[in-house]
Amino acid sequence: MVRLLTPRLAVLLFLPATGDHAEGQPVSVANSGFEQPALADGVFVTSQPGWTGGYYDPLQPGVWIDQALSASDTGVWNPDAVDGFTAGAFAGENTGYALSTRNEDVGLAQVMNETLAPNTRYELRVRVGNSFYNESDLTAAARLELLAGGILLAAKSRSSPSAGAWAEHQLVYHSGSSPGQLGEAMEIRLIATAFSDGLGRSGYEVDFDEVSLEATPSPDPRTDLPIGNGSFEEPPLVDDDSESVQPAWTEGRYLPEDPDTWVVEPRIGATGTWNPDSFDGYPSGLVPDGNNAGYALTRPQYDAGIEQVLSSVLEPSTEYALKVRVGYPRTNPLPGAGFRIELRPGSELLVQSTGEAPAPGGWEEKEVRFVSVPAHTALGEPLAIRLVAVDHPDTRSYEVDFDDVRLTKQPAGVSSLRVTEIEPKGPNIILTWESRADQVYAIRYSTGLSGFVLLPGFDAISSEDDERPAEGGRFTVTIPDPLLTPENPERDGSLFLIVEELTP
Repeated sequence: MVRLLTPRLAVLLFLPATGDHAEGQPVSVANSGFEQPALADGVFVTSQPGWTGGYYDPLQPGVWIDQALSASDTGVWNPDAVDGFTAGAFAGENTGYALSTRNEDVGLAQVMNETLAPNTRYELRVRVGNSFYNESDLTAAARLELLAGGILLAAKSRSSPSAGAWAEHQLVYHSGSSPGQLGEAMEIRLIATAFSDGLGRSGYEVDFDEVSLEATPSPDPRTDLPIGNGSFEEPPLVDDDSESVQPAWTEGRYLPEDPDTWVVEPRIGATGTWNPDSFDGYPSGLVPDGNNAGYALTRPQYDAGIEQVLSSVLEPSTEYALKVRVGYPRTNPLPGAGFRIELRPGSELLVQSTGEAPAPGGWEEKEVRFVSVPAHTALGEPLAIRLVAVDHPDTRSYEVDFDDVRLTKQPAGVSSLRVTEIEPKGPNIILTWESRADQVYAIRYSTGLSGFVLLPGFDAISSEDDERPAEGGRFTVTIPDPLLTPENPERDGSLFLIVEELTP
């Protein structure tokens, strides 16, 4: 069967804005500097006007409990120079605070009067502090979250600064043309992530000040999809320290006897999180985003890596773009280890990128794109990301690092296609549509089980083609059935076709 997506014109173009740039508008945040109530030096209270304390239930991941674990876990205080900061709060007199625990992410939340708008870039900025109260440079990480209607839109974790210091943390979210929570009330959450030190002690404090949210009209049609711990800043680590855990990610491997079967298998010792130094890691000791990177080690018998199942599901007629920074630390004895980046709904592979990691000490950005068809068999299934270190021929372990994982979506088909006829004719297919003068078209095809790909030889059909009327009008083109071969003269299954309008 041949199916034409009618009426449908796939316009996969993004035209950036020209001329003057739109200015951002501040969104009102109540008690943004935590100056209410007024307090004397060194005094704290366990209430925070405009904000509520809460925590994430460790038994129900993602479920926010809108109350503090105990009376003193969140609040407002006026830090002094002994337990707080040498110069006090970052601005004004007070700060908000949250105390992390061993198992729970604890924080402050505010539901605002602002509602989520389409085609808008939101930028959340917060000053994060590490008070002398913690007596340590290593403390709980801070996570900024932006929500609408109680649904997480974006989150970003960062290690807290050194003792007695402040640092600005930033979170950016693009709403795109049709966000699922359009018109829902927006919410900010400031989180002290679960943390305990080497002696098992918890209760480390994260301070917050100068909270601001800015909304800027944006023509960018992309919508950012939430990824947990996408920069691997949890858990917080000192230089050259590592942990065999990555919160929000699970460890797994492909079976050597069945390379397509993925097994979630914690504690195989092949993945983790580390804060690279300049000797074993990278020349500057820095990673692309934050302080930490996730890692996977090659194994002689199998490919191992990490996976995250997202809250977002596969939608029809949607273009997805997955971007990941891939690194290859100096600690590797030889170059040549490989990596694989996969985007899946459930267990089905949508698209992947496989290659050789960069030269030792280097980072490169990798990207995979996928366009879903309207009748894809996995519509509604949760999307999943897998980051894999590919088996190296050397018997020694090689490390591949990952950082700054981002996933966006945008509509893939927006206006009508004037196709009037489609006729299977032997090994060929005849397409006829009403064309426009001086317009260039391309033809893509899909089996419905994967993304659309360009049909070779039909990637730029213009007025120079004999079958194309230069003044516009009816345009007929004959294409070979892309799924037929001499070895397979009869196609079994569906064929989806899209005529794509390009810039002339």
